[in-house]
Formats: sequence, C-alpha cells, structure tokens
Amino acid sequence: MPSQEGTERDAWRLGGLFAAYFGFVGILAPYFPLYLESRGLTAFQVGVLIALGQAMRVIGEPLGYLADHASRRTPILRATSIALLLSLRCCWFLARSSGSLP
Repeated sequence: MPSQEGTERDAWRLGGLFAAYFGFVGILAPYFPLYLESRGLTAFQVGVLIALGQAMRVIGEPLGYLADHASRRTPILRATSIALLLSLRCCWFLARSSGSLP
C-alpha cells in the first residue's frame, strides 16, 4: 500500500500536469485560429483544421482503450503509428500541392 506522503506527492504532480495542459490549451485555443488566418488560410480551412483535432480525440480514445485492455498491445500501437505517418504524408502532399508550403 502506498504511503500517504507518496500519494499526496503524486496528486500534486498530476495536478501540475493537468494545470500545464489545460493552461496551454486555454491560451492556444482562442489565438490559434487567428494565427492560421494570418497565414492566409480561409475560414473553411481553419474550421477543418480545428475539427481534425477533435476528430482525432474521438478516434484515438477507443484505440487507446483497446490498446490498454488488449493482450497484444504492440500490433495496435504499430498500426496506429503507421496510420499517423500515412495521414501526415497525405496532409503534407495536399498542403504542398495547394501551394500552402514552399
């Protein structure tokens, strides 16, 4: 059984992690669309980019649950890593072909 002191220290660490994460998201969320707009993206493109982040959460949560509760974690993690690389490659190709990248 963990000691009271260790549990309290872990609670402070977890609280610090959450404060840092949600502080970052709270600062980034209102200004990131403005930054993208200043880079020349249309309102539709900004909306798609913001929605993609939320869609990844919807897709990633069940996959994370599956990887945590499956007896064979490694194939799931490999498949999701390959899917990530392929999607990044597709995004890079689309950005390159539309002229968004030099």
